[in-house]
Amino acid sequence: MDGRPEIESKVAPPVARCAHCQGMLPLGLGEKTCVLCGAVCRVTHERTIIDLREEKIPCPKCSTLVVAGTEERPVDLICGSCQGPFRIIPKVVKVEIGCPSCDRMLRLRPRPGSRKISCPACESEFSVTF
Repeated sequence: MDGRPEIESKVAPPVARCAHCQGMLPLGLGEKTCVLCGAVCRVTHERTIIDLREEKIPCPKCSTLVVAGTEERPVDLICGSCQGPFRIIPKVVKVEIGCPSCDRMLRLRPRPGSRKISCPACESEFSVTF
């Protein structure tokens, strides 16, 4: 990191499924390769692209609203009022999964494929597939 303050975006691309195997694709827009079957899928979502371009972020130095102007994340911006540089980073998407043993809700980052999860409350293991 180069000393620029980082602000998390408020907009996240939707979770998309592979057209061939219905598995979860890697997060983001554009061409994505399915981790499960290797198919290349194009992910686009016009409302998300518009929201990313028009996203207004307060400058961490002077609180002036700065328009992102691009759908790319991360993006480096400079405030027009105070000339303070900062970076908008992608939003971290999380989903809630209920533990089958104790019904505790766990917040996880979704990743394509299956993985074993250990519940911190009851210590039981279970598998999750995204």
